[in-house]
Amino acid sequence: MDEQQITQQSGEYYLLIEPIVTSKSKKFLLLFRPKEVILSEPCEIKLKITNKSGIPFCGGVLEGAELPFFVRKPVGTYKPVVTYGSRHETSDDFNQQIVPHIPVENNVTITLGNKQALIEGLAWIYVTVKSNDSKPIKYYQLDKLTGEQSLIEKDYWQDCFQVVSRYEIHQRYTNRLLIMLSAIMTIFMVLTLLKY
Repeated sequence: MDEQQITQQSGEYYLLIEPIVTSKSKKFLLLFRPKEVILSEPCEIKLKITNKSGIPFCGGVLEGAELPFFVRKPVGTYKPVVTYGSRHETSDDFNQQIVPHIPVENNVTITLGNKQALIEGLAWIYVTVKSNDSKPIKYYQLDKLTGEQSLIEKDYWQDCFQVVSRYEIHQRYTNRLLIMLSAIMTIFMVLTLLKY
């Protein structure tokens, strides 16, 4: 019996959720803009939700969504709109967002907005989706290293991404510039020696 038949018989939905986090910092040139989230800089957070069920997902709402130690920060502003919370507090602007109808093996992307990280290291995001027809939902998680999808044995989905400090980013770019400068100097010296 394949997964589609199991899904239809059990009356459960299976959703694969992937976080899409993009740095919105304007303090770096486009060429040097990092892919990681930078501490205290704005970033945009989206969720890509794929229906892995054998039946169409009827739609629903986000409930119990949490992003601890992040604040809502529109791009171009300097003051956070809300204060950060602990693991047990929820972000009101995440919750009650509509998850539309998703056909089988299709996906939708939901924007959670612009946020600002208050701590560096691993940042965790937690989400629960409630279906419109109240059927239970099981969650898949994507392994970023292997690309494998695995079923989570929890009633909520969770994932993490990296938040780095501005100092670390500056150090990385300084190292890259020094390597490029060293390579240019080496090529120049080799060309000079070949002339003589």
